[in-house]
Amino acid sequence: MAAIKLCTKVLLASALVAVPAILLAPAGLAITDDNVVDCTPSPTNNPLPAPCTTPVEDESNKFDISNLPTFTVTPGAAKSPTKVNFSAILSALGEYAAAPFFYVTYGDGTGFGGPTDLRAINSFPTSHTYSKAGEYTLTGYGVYGGQVEQASVTFTVDKAIETEPTTTPLQSAIWEPVTTTTSTNNASTQVESSSQVNVAKTVLKAAPSPTITNAPKIAAAAGTATAIRVGALPERASVLAAIRIGGKWTALPDLTTRANGTTTLAPLTFTKPGSYPVRLTLPDGSIRYLKVLSRKK
Repeated sequence: MAAIKLCTKVLLASALVAVPAILLAPAGLAITDDNVVDCTPSPTNNPLPAPCTTPVEDESNKFDISNLPTFTVTPGAAKSPTKVNFSAILSALGEYAAAPFFYVTYGDGTGFGGPTDLRAINSFPTSHTYSKAGEYTLTGYGVYGGQVEQASVTFTVDKAIETEPTTTPLQSAIWEPVTTTTSTNNASTQVESSSQVNVAKTVLKAAPSPTITNAPKIAAAAGTATAIRVGALPERASVLAAIRIGGKWTALPDLTTRANGTTTLAPLTFTKPGSYPVRLTLPDGSIRYLKVLSRKK
């Protein structure tokens, strides 16, 4: 008759004893299999073999550091982030992703955590910046219960990306033709660098008028070169300029308006006080006027 395997409680010395697994043999039948432990209670109450009374360890919830999924590295250039993706490990570990079992070295002498400073993998940085180009090996370590697992990725970091500096100018400089000085008894026009002549700058606050009668006025000190900025003009347009001196219109250097519809007249120097109309002829043929009032200092 074959041995009978029972998982029950047996009566032993008038007491209930929990026995995980007991092999009972019918009377007169000896158990001869060397791989089977005889857990038959003794009539003389002798101790049972150790395997009969040792609880079976439940391995179902024990954490296993081995066979972890891999992680990926996306190299960046030097001085730019190199991305590290641990998402597959985080998903596989579940609740253990928050347990301090890991550390990483970046291959440049730095790392996150260490053998005596284990970190949770869900706290790992997702990028690292290498200061120099070269080949690096990033290694992740898992430590648990005396067991150490590691995984490495070797990659190349390229040279830093050099970019041209960019600036956003508040206003673009406009090149204008240089003309010789023209003069009369009352006024002269000059186009010279600021290092050669002291130029006063002023702004006409009102828009130039279509009629000379209603032309807005702007003051200029006699004997001082004055550059006048004029606005409310068509954008990026060529403008013909002239000034009336002694009843005669004298051409000034041509102008080009900026993107905001402004332009600056060539510096004007007046030798005598008086009122001097300035005429601006626009591309469509229309005319705008302003008046410069030259006054003694």
